[in-house]
Amino acid sequence: MNIQTILNSQQAPQTLIMMSGEQLRQLIEDVTANTRRIVEEQYQPKYYTVEDMKELFHCQTSTIYNWISRGKIKAYKMEENGRTYFDQAEVREAMRSGLLGKYVHK
Repeated sequence: MNIQTILNSQQAPQTLIMMSGEQLRQLIEDVTANTRRIVEEQYQPKYYTVEDMKELFHCQTSTIYNWISRGKIKAYKMEENGRTYFDQAEVREAMRSGLLGKYVHK
């Protein structure tokens, strides 16, 4: 019986589940790996690249760099590759406030 079967079962929560030590070890590893993946996905900052921004706003690269120079959005440079990135939460906030975008521009 795997974790998904247990979670999807209609059995009462006090049901006794019997498994071997190896099955228990595998269950713990699976739960730990799944929890780690969820936490990493939810709590690691998400970034857009310049290409992502171009697609999102249907604009040219020069427009993105103009927004940076005018202080409309903050850019981050990664030292290892020299590429420019934008924090997704900051981009969403700038969109909501009307700082970015062709149709919401103030």
